[in-house]
Amino acid sequence: MRQMSSLALMLASILALSALSGCANEDLKLADSSAKEQATIDLQPMGGAISDDCKEQEQNPKDGSASPEPGPLPLPDEMTYPPVAPGEDEQESVNDSEARQELLSTYGITITGKATEHDVQNTLVSARQFRPSDTKSLRINYAPFNRLRGVMGLYMLRRGADHGRIEMYDHVNLHTVFHEIAHHVTLYPRNTRARAISEQLLSEVPHARSNLSQVPAKYIPRDYARTNKYEFWAEFYTYLREKEEGIEGGYPCDGAFNPDERTRQIARQIFAEE
Repeated sequence: MRQMSSLALMLASILALSALSGCANEDLKLADSSAKEQATIDLQPMGGAISDDCKEQEQNPKDGSASPEPGPLPLPDEMTYPPVAPGEDEQESVNDSEARQELLSTYGITITGKATEHDVQNTLVSARQFRPSDTKSLRINYAPFNRLRGVMGLYMLRRGADHGRIEMYDHVNLHTVFHEIAHHVTLYPRNTRARAISEQLLSEVPHARSNLSQVPAKYIPRDYARTNKYEFWAEFYTYLREKEEGIEGGYPCDGAFNPDERTRQIARQIFAEE
């Protein structure tokens, strides 16, 4: 695997934030780096996550210039990702636990690979934070080891595919799972309502559309959220929900994170109805 450029390696983890080879047929990938929990746009973010799909890449200029209009961008040649070969790791896990049944029947989430019961429970807790209509058509594969060094999770969305995909590595914590599922909720093409809410959030937060580096600290749970708007969404939703619901995700947020009520009201629309 060729060395990724510093810009490319952020994903996935949201995240939860990703790289691949033969990306011509892929649209989006987000990866999260385990060490710094950063999104890697190999595609991805949070903690470092990538999926079978390529991800849209958006630069976040630090010179004050406006970010380019959102849209699929070609992936850098340096970004490569060994595709997951069909095999034991990809076989659907045989487990009739109530958690797996709820994930599949209610949230449309299929778990494959070497998921432990702890992994399954983290997935269920994360899925329950969102509307079932926004989590459907998602496949999460728990790999027995980290194929991408430093990456904990990767969200992928392949052009023309009927599902999104998340690769999870090394039995990640709850926050990373939440972050990666948030990528699916905000990026899967069918989830137009969730995307509209996310765009509204971006418009509400000062400087979020023009330059994330200038966004006030009270809107940034951790610096990784400044990576790009995809990571901002995944981090903001994950940390806000953890903060308001008392969920221990595993990664403490910056103490300055305290969005105003108007911004919270917009963001809360993304979550499951009470």
